[in-house]
Amino acid sequence: MKRSFIAGSGLMCALGNHVADCVNALFANTVAPTRYTNDTLDMPIDMPWYGIQSGRNLDDPCRFYTLLNQTVSEALQQAALDDNAQKNMGIFIGSSSFEVGPSELLYQQNLLTEGPDHAMPMPLESLGNIAKQLGDTFQISGPDFVYGTACSASSNALLGAQRLIKTGVIEHALVIGVELHNLTTLSGFNSLQLVANDAVKPFSKDRSGLILGEACAAVVLSAEGAQSKTNTEHASHLYIAGGASHCDTNNITGTNTDGVAIAKVISEAIRNANLAVDNISTIKAHATASYANDTAEANGLHALFKTMPPVFAMKPFVGHTLGACGIVELVLLDACLKQKRIPATPNAQPSDAALNINVVDNELRVDKNAHFLMNCFGFGGNNTVFVASHE
Repeated sequence: MKRSFIAGSGLMCALGNHVADCVNALFANTVAPTRYTNDTLDMPIDMPWYGIQSGRNLDDPCRFYTLLNQTVSEALQQAALDDNAQKNMGIFIGSSSFEVGPSELLYQQNLLTEGPDHAMPMPLESLGNIAKQLGDTFQISGPDFVYGTACSASSNALLGAQRLIKTGVIEHALVIGVELHNLTTLSGFNSLQLVANDAVKPFSKDRSGLILGEACAAVVLSAEGAQSKTNTEHASHLYIAGGASHCDTNNITGTNTDGVAIAKVISEAIRNANLAVDNISTIKAHATASYANDTAEANGLHALFKTMPPVFAMKPFVGHTLGACGIVELVLLDACLKQKRIPATPNAQPSDAALNINVVDNELRVDKNAHFLMNCFGFGGNNTVFVASHE
């Protein structure tokens, strides 16, 4: 059974357009959400948003694949695989919106040229489009899989890749989380009134909701011993030790706030990684800062951990990147570990005494031989947890 190490990574988000830029901005903590407005809809949008500053207009139909290809290029360049290894790698994609943004733009164009009686809403309906485009662009012909499990999508994509590497089906995998601008998502969350007005405040008594963010993130996973010998500058000591995914059918939108389902999936993820609860060094919380999600996560953690390890969160820096968040936050963690430190989590004070989760408010130093619990809990009740281990 082979372990899966991170061989390369790429990232575009509100923090920057490359991994190095993103981690520098993360520690500087100078990036704040901008204001997103749209008054063309029946319910106008005016809310904070963590958008990618790429220099391309949001209504540019080429923006989606330009950003995605740039991110994938960065990951592949870091991994430095030979042509044959890259050709045979698998592609694993997690998203909640896929090509909804480009599809909206095409529909708007078709309305003008064909009229409302003939224009088809969401004309780009195939979930396989992204994998096909990436395969054609980067000459990859291995197996491809797509995951659409809301906020846990890219975490499930990661676990799918890890299992195929572990069992020897493939040696390398390109795992992608992508969530880019689209009105369907923004107007939907706006109508649900789940969006905070100013900042993401995880586990704080002052938390008032989430803030959405854009992101493209990619990692190349390589089987232990199969990493490129030329990949020394970007070599990572982080591997995916195991994980688990469950569906909580408590209700149609999310998991039960009692935390029972979350405790169950965390327990199985730790067991799948061949670890015990006491082996977990640090917890990367899902921490959306919504009332129900933080309550469920806190209750689930307390059900398992008698002594709580340090807890940190990434969403105050990049927003909630929905289906991309698992890979986005993994890439950021890997970049932080190369500096042997994790930044303090902003906006978590004053903490909510009812939740009793003390998020790290000082920079955390990290040594080798650490095991990180990575939580992602999806809208609709799909809960996914994986363990990333650093040696």
